[in-house]
Amino acid sequence: MIKHLTTPALRRLVLAGAGLLATIACAGAQTSMKMVLDWNFEGHHSPYALAADTGIFARNGLAVTIDRGYGSGDSATKVASGAYDVGIADLGAVIALNAKQGGIKLISIYQIYDVAPLSIMTLTENGIKSPADLAGKKLAAPPGDSSRVMFPVFARANNINPNTIEWIDVTPPLRSAMLLQKRADAITAQFSEVISFRTLGVKDTDLVVLKYSDLGVKLYGHAIITTPRYAASHNMELNQFLRSVVEAWTATIKDPQTSIAVIKKRDALIDEKVEIERLDLMLRETIGTETIVKNGFSPVDQGRLKFTVDVVTQSFALPPIDPKELYHPEFLPPANERVYPTKK
Repeated sequence: MIKHLTTPALRRLVLAGAGLLATIACAGAQTSMKMVLDWNFEGHHSPYALAADTGIFARNGLAVTIDRGYGSGDSATKVASGAYDVGIADLGAVIALNAKQGGIKLISIYQIYDVAPLSIMTLTENGIKSPADLAGKKLAAPPGDSSRVMFPVFARANNINPNTIEWIDVTPPLRSAMLLQKRADAITAQFSEVISFRTLGVKDTDLVVLKYSDLGVKLYGHAIITTPRYAASHNMELNQFLRSVVEAWTATIKDPQTSIAVIKKRDALIDEKVEIERLDLMLRETIGTETIVKNGFSPVDQGRLKFTVDVVTQSFALPPIDPKELYHPEFLPPANERVYPTKK
């Protein structure tokens, strides 16, 4: 179990030590870290690329390698295995993995999304207007997609028999095509996928988006995760990592064009206008909610966290886990450094 910093004096000492460590590291060797995203580089992933490619991590004594992911289930498994030091995954997928393993194999250290952006999407012409209409339908999604992983929770909340759903395994690029080609009745995806459909010429009025958060499943969403073992021996590094993340998010919110231009260098096929639009959507709906704007980055209410844990474990018929062992805020910079910024 990770030892919490329980006194203000001890916390100040650790933070002072972290700052000293960063200064020393910047002058000499930097600590290497490996990070895996939950998906490919998109607008809302740009702060991490910005931190890596413009020296934010380096100024804090870190050399961070960032790889794309293939869904929350996949990234959670990779971090749990030790293949990556930190990663991004839907908190529900992390809870499910921990409960299935019978112990805390992963911990959350930074709550990115105040609301999980989980959804089911379909075309208006398919006649699916409510969760009940999904019964007997074909849904296409990558196996690791967070909305698919969490579908049993959605099904339980909306009285859907999950055994009536036929799942079609697809790679991420084929998901939208399967729906448009009538080979699937619906897909699971983060609701920012509506931006991708617009690029394909699909009007918003021709899409039906069933948001989990509007239909009984308003859970905490994606978080930055690591393992208890890594955290126990890398307190300072994780503190500097999260300080860098906050700095990068602040810079991105103030100047999204610069942040998106960084991921364009990583993937020349990225449409900067599309990804700025995607980032703006995610800021409005999940990252820059009223709660986060008021309280700063990574505010976690223990009541909501317990609700998220209980809903997930009960929906998967899994043993309960202790929310206090799941979320570890001691690696965060102090509240006065986590203020949500105003745009230029």
